Amino acid sequence: MQTVSAWQYLQALCALPPRGSASEGERRAAEWLHQRLAEMGYRVDQQAFRSPRHTLYLGPLVVIAILLAAEWLSVRWPAVAAPLSWLALVPLVGELVGATGPGSEPALGWSAYRAG
Repeated sequence: MQTVSAWQYLQALCALPPRGSASEGERRAAEWLHQRLAEMGYRVDQQAFRSPRHTLYLGPLVVIAILLAAEWLSVRWPAVAAPLSWLALVPLVGELVGATGPGSEPALGWSAYRAG
């Protein structure tokens, strides 16, 4: 069995493509880690889940844009600005409760422990 340092593992993992949430790169990295841990004698369990991939990156920008619009409107039309501010909370609440919509992607989580 070949001895590999932690630094070599880190370099190999960093050489993989970008690993955004629920992306192909994240899946490939999870598979790579699964193989390395299995080679070391660990039992690796994978759990499938859905990840709100698009709202993870676009959501904060949309919320900020809505809040900025509400701030601007608060001077001229406060009655419009208040509901708009509340509307900005909808994507945040969805993230907190784990709601997934049509833009959610399947992903893999994993845990490992020493077999035996």
